[in-house]
Amino acid sequence: MSGDSLRLSPDWTASQPIPLRFDRLEEIARQELAKLVADDSSWSVTSFQLHSIPEDQALKWYFVVEMKPFWEPGPPGPDEHHDSFYVYIDLSGKPGFVTQHYLERQR
Repeated sequence: MSGDSLRLSPDWTASQPIPLRFDRLEEIARQELAKLVADDSSWSVTSFQLHSIPEDQALKWYFVVEMKPFWEPGPPGPDEHHDSFYVYIDLSGKPGFVTQHYLERQR
């Protein structure tokens, strides 16, 4: 995420309600995923993470949403690779950088 984006996002502390619901985070993540794949409905959310920026006295936070295709079974073996999709979302709901990660084959 860019520093400017995070600085402009709302401050948050653990004593406040989380500013974005999980269903809204999934909606944003699917919009970003749809830019890269033809069928985002075959992907499921595997984690929601909330991270703080230590330099800002833990007042600036962002979410990381991870998604994987439904059809991928368990952990990868030595001859397999698995797709993952991560999207970073600031507390105002603005997505940051989107990446795809392919685990390298172990040789």
